[in-house]
Amino acid sequence: MNQEDRVGFFYQYFIACFQPSSYGKLLDGKRRLVPYLLFLVMVLVIIGHAIPLLAWDASVGGLKKLFTERIPEFRVEEGVLSCEKPMEFQIGNTIHFRVDAGVESFEQGDLSSDYVQEVLISQTSILVKNGMAVQSVALADLGDGVYDNQTLVNAIPLFRFSMVLYLLMAYVETAIEYLITSFFYLLIGKTIVRGADGKSVTWSQGFQIAIYARTLMAVFTSINLVLGQLIGETVMYMLSAGVSLYYMMKAERAVLGVDTGAGGRS
Repeated sequence: MNQEDRVGFFYQYFIACFQPSSYGKLLDGKRRLVPYLLFLVMVLVIIGHAIPLLAWDASVGGLKKLFTERIPEFRVEEGVLSCEKPMEFQIGNTIHFRVDAGVESFEQGDLSSDYVQEVLISQTSILVKNGMAVQSVALADLGDGVYDNQTLVNAIPLFRFSMVLYLLMAYVETAIEYLITSFFYLLIGKTIVRGADGKSVTWSQGFQIAIYARTLMAVFTSINLVLGQLIGETVMYMLSAGVSLYYMMKAERAVLGVDTGAGGRS
């Protein structure tokens, strides 16, 4: 890929974020929407998932230090957990861990809707939530061995692999969510503007416009989440919807040739 192609590729994001009236340049068939979307989703996953994960890893001094110095001494033997003291921490705003040997068994009611993933470890079981899926595993099912802090140290490569797997799953989920949400924006915004002949943009054009129109606020929403939701979730949702639909309106007007006196710029 030559330099001119690279500039052209990234220039799509500039247009998507700041020039909705120029979306027609992105719908001419010469631009490739799939690479655009794949790269955008990667950026969203890096901001929303990878950065918090790496920041947490750095904050605890790495997994080995976490398991040997920061996690209280524990022991699982014959299916029963004994722990020096309860422990609780979270990674970013999406993953939550809690270990408490004083609780015989956690129930689904102990899970919080504030987190995408949760691991609650009690005296006799492990309760795991991954999105909408919830599973409980009895500690007795882990086998007859003895598990302690050193067991976690030995399993560090597995934890690293799990982190990579988590990011891959987050990538797929983010892509699906982005496409589904864009489709709903298409249903709402496709007929916002009609041309002089009474026709609106085609379904294909409308879907592409919706994908491009959501770019700026999708990135902004991810940054806001990483920063601890400086802007409330409801306000952020309303702001994102308002800006995205406004961008769609500007793009549709330009594509249909309605009020193009602004020179093709937002």
